[in-house]
Amino acid sequence: MSNLSSDAIVFFGASGDLAYKQIFPSLLRLVRDEGICVPIIGVAKSGWNLQNFKERAKDSLEKHGGVDADSLQTLMNLLHYVDGDYMDGETFVQLRKELGDAQRPLHYLAVPPSLFAGDREAVRSQPGDGNRTEQGAIPVFSRGEHLSH
Repeated sequence: MSNLSSDAIVFFGASGDLAYKQIFPSLLRLVRDEGICVPIIGVAKSGWNLQNFKERAKDSLEKHGGVDADSLQTLMNLLHYVDGDYMDGETFVQLRKELGDAQRPLHYLAVPPSLFAGDREAVRSQPGDGNRTEQGAIPVFSRGEHLSH
């Protein structure tokens, strides 16, 4: 089993409280402290565009994260956004476009269990995705699951 690094981060539930209070501050720390420099794609059904998403992230960080200008700008440059319903295949077509050349994205599900069961299947069956790991599965994590190095 190889230890290839993820080349993008996708998180579902990007407009929720968990993202606002914990995920955005954690992403800022990853950028600042760990030098993460991969596309970070938030997915939610909020009627937002990228600018709304970035404003939400900045507000979150001002209230919950402590901000330094350089790290904030780096994070803002990495952010992407897909607005859509998790049960709509078009959402995942748009996600594939946002992923660009990424081949090993990490998927984090910050949504209720009743929603993310469908997400796992939809993510794994993205049309023409090219996002498979060597074992054929996309790494997907939900609340309560942790990554180890």
